[in-house]
Amino acid sequence: MLSGMPPIDVRDLGRLSTITAVLARHGFGGLVQAAGLSATPSGPAASAAAPWATRARDALVELGPTFVKLGQVLSVRPDITPAALIEELRGLQDHVPAAPWEGVKQVLEEALGGPLELTFSHFDERPVASASIAQVHLATLRVAEGVERQVAVKVQRPGIERVIRSDLHILHTLAGLL
Repeated sequence: MLSGMPPIDVRDLGRLSTITAVLARHGFGGLVQAAGLSATPSGPAASAAAPWATRARDALVELGPTFVKLGQVLSVRPDITPAALIEELRGLQDHVPAAPWEGVKQVLEEALGGPLELTFSHFDERPVASASIAQVHLATLRVAEGVERQVAVKVQRPGIERVIRSDLHILHTLAGLL
């Protein structure tokens, strides 16, 4: 998979494989190969009719928080980013798809040490805001017997720390190659 590139930590190989497959599926297989990597697209192919900037945005969103953050940064850099791509990436500033509820609930229950119902009388599964690293849910907190308070709960995306760590290592390695 790698040629002429500094070694990638073995723990990052699965993520690197995912990144290259997503890029290839969205029509960026040539870029993957130019970086000295190989990839086999996995999953449903992206629409070949979609403009390249749309496919790039979709790939960044699919790749997750680190890449969404990269897209956000690129969206405000007209000195290095083509106008068509800036237009597509602007939506990443405030329109990032939410993480699935099942994973969010698991993160919350692990942090709380038990079921949500013990801490909250109500917890809205649909977030009111969703960003690259976390999302916000409205809930009703049980403060004391018969006393409740409306709160906003910010929850990190499930597995975010591991994914970001791996992505940053891979991006650092690729930057060294370039």
